[in-house]
Amino acid sequence: MSRRAFSLVELVIVLSILAVVVPLIWRLVSQGEDQRALALDHLETADEVRTVAAQVGLDTRAGERIGGPLAFRIDGCDVSYVVDATVLRRDAPTCGGSRALARGVESLTRVPSGVDVVFAFALRPNRIDRQTVFIPVPE
Repeated sequence: MSRRAFSLVELVIVLSILAVVVPLIWRLVSQGEDQRALALDHLETADEVRTVAAQVGLDTRAGERIGGPLAFRIDGCDVSYVVDATVLRRDAPTCGGSRALARGVESLTRVPSGVDVVFAFALRPNRIDRQTVFIPVPE
């Protein structure tokens, strides 16, 4: 008698093995996607921190500090840094208007000798990566 088909037992064994292996592979792929997204977020955050730190440095050298978490008076113009939704903006209403500096910003908090900027990035609906970056601001 020649065998041309699989028996029911063989099919059940293969399906059982697949039921164990496929979720493991899915988990590895999902973790790889998360790590990739996280690495891209860290690169984007680093680039935006450089932009913000450079602008804050320019404003620190050009003006004097006034109230607020991060505000300066430069040549008679009040310049402040505000978080609008998730965008950090340099706001100078009387001198040149507003300019977006960084996206994904959750908060801006004054701390001794600088500011903490919290960046938030949603990897998945239930997982958010937060990075707190300290930017030194001389008194």
